[in-house]
Amino acid sequence: MPTTNHTPEEKAALTEFFAAIKEGEAGRAPYVKDAPEAMRRLARAVYGHDNSQALTVAACLASIYNGAHARPVQLDEIRQLDWSLLKDLLSVMVGTGRSEEFSDEDIRRAFEEVGGKDGVDCLHWYTTGGPHRAALARLVAYIQEHRAASSARSLRDLLTSIADSKSTASLAGLNFIDDNHTRDFVLVIDGLFGRDQGSLSIEDVSEALRGAKLL
Repeated sequence: MPTTNHTPEEKAALTEFFAAIKEGEAGRAPYVKDAPEAMRRLARAVYGHDNSQALTVAACLASIYNGAHARPVQLDEIRQLDWSLLKDLLSVMVGTGRSEEFSDEDIRRAFEEVGGKDGVDCLHWYTTGGPHRAALARLVAYIQEHRAASSARSLRDLLTSIADSKSTASLAGLNFIDDNHTRDFVLVIDGLFGRDQGSLSIEDVSEALRGAKLL
């Protein structure tokens, strides 16, 4: 029969183990307590804003809410956040580890409180490749509006080479594109082949070009 008797060393180890758990819970408690209000502050900071800080926070929240489909966030993006945002984000990250007190559904509810259905749509937009589709749409709109410009022609060639395997384009064309369009093009590539693979498909690119009568 198994015995429940423990040596003094085993008892000491168990005491230390449970003390560490208790200490960890005590350290976590303030963050968990603040998580609901921190989430409301973050939702207000994100909804209706498109600055780099808001976009990074939105991507982080989308990753917590639905990591399988959200755009991954680089650590250097997180560390550039203002301390108030970073502190609130930490509270939400720690808080969602305690589902009985704060769950990922509270993230959705916070966006709903801030913007109603549009607020929820904002969150879902970040969890379903929205930034990548928006980048593609901006590129196509620019090409339509500036067809004669060398930058527009270069972008069209690059996107067409993705949509049509028979077409080719030189990456040297990126030299004619400004930083904003380059960032959008890189985001499209990331959504197709890079760290965000699956956020876009080649058919998405084809449809966007066909819809604008560029393919």
